[in-house]
Amino acid sequence: MGISNIAGHEGWIDRVCSELGIRPVKPLWGSDPWQLLTDFIKEGFKAFVVMVKADLLGKEWLGRKVDEAFMRDLRKLEKVDIHPSGELGEYHTFVYDGPLFRKRLKTFDFTKELREGCWFLDIGSYGIVEK
Repeated sequence: MGISNIAGHEGWIDRVCSELGIRPVKPLWGSDPWQLLTDFIKEGFKAFVVMVKADLLGKEWLGRKVDEAFMRDLRKLEKVDIHPSGELGEYHTFVYDGPLFRKRLKTFDFTKELREGCWFLDIGSYGIVEK
């Protein structure tokens, strides 16, 4: 399922941009989401999961790095109708490093909390470190 297949998503983007008086630029629109996730990883971006919908993914997904193993496990769940990029709010990530960053973030002191049907990974503290 590509982003362009999500009912109402493009209309929402267009509406919000129109309200703000800006023209949306959507270079990834219609791209294969599995390929986008693969490219994100191959390009050297680093992220981990900070929120999951409790009815779709368990709290064990919190803190997982977005890597090949993450993708492999997501593919096993395709029958559950989880978008590879979490575009339907199935999960959210925190990007802490990447090729565009001069420094990276280091995070500490995590707690897991269930709120309003979602598991959240609360980051207690962080630091900015050299690469």
